[in-house]
Amino acid sequence: MTRIVTLSTTLGLALLATAAQAQNMYGEVGYTGLDYKASGLKASPGMVRGLIGYEITPQLAVEGVLGLNAKSDTVAGSTLKLDNTIGVFGKAQLPLGDAFKLYGRVGVARTSLKFGGVSDTSTGLAYGAGATYDLSKTTYLNLDYTRYQDKDSKTLGGITAGVGFRF
Repeated sequence: MTRIVTLSTTLGLALLATAAQAQNMYGEVGYTGLDYKASGLKASPGMVRGLIGYEITPQLAVEGVLGLNAKSDTVAGSTLKLDNTIGVFGKAQLPLGDAFKLYGRVGVARTSLKFGGVSDTSTGLAYGAGATYDLSKTTYLNLDYTRYQDKDSKTLGGITAGVGFRF
C-alpha cells in the first residue's frame, strides 16, 4: 500500500505543480475536531488542515491535504496525538447557485498517530463530503466531514471549518 500512496502523492503533486500556472488553483486552511475509535478507546484530538487544489472543471477537482497536530487527548492514562495525515483526493462538486457548492471527495490518506509513545501509521481509502460558500470571487468559507482512516476496526474522522482562497 505504501507504493500506492507514494505514486498517488507524486502524481497528485505533479498535477498540482503543472496546474500552478492556471487560474483554477485554490488553498484552504482550517481546524478539524477529530474523533478516533479503536478497540474500546475513544479520543478527540484536533488538527490544523491545509489543502491545495486545482479545479479541472467547475465540477471536478484534485486536492492534496496535509494535517498536523493541534490538540492531543488523554485516554486511559495515555496521550493520543496525531502526528500527521497526508492525502490525495478527487473531488466532485455541485454548484447550487452563484455562491454555494456541495461536494464529495474520495482518495488515499496516510495517517500517523502516537498513543502512549507508540506510533501507528495507516494508509487507506479516505472520503468525505462538505459545502463551500463564496464570500467573494477569491475567498470562501468551508465546512466538511472527512474520514481519514477506516481500517482494522480503527476509525479517524472529523469536521473541518475553514477558509479558502482562489489564486
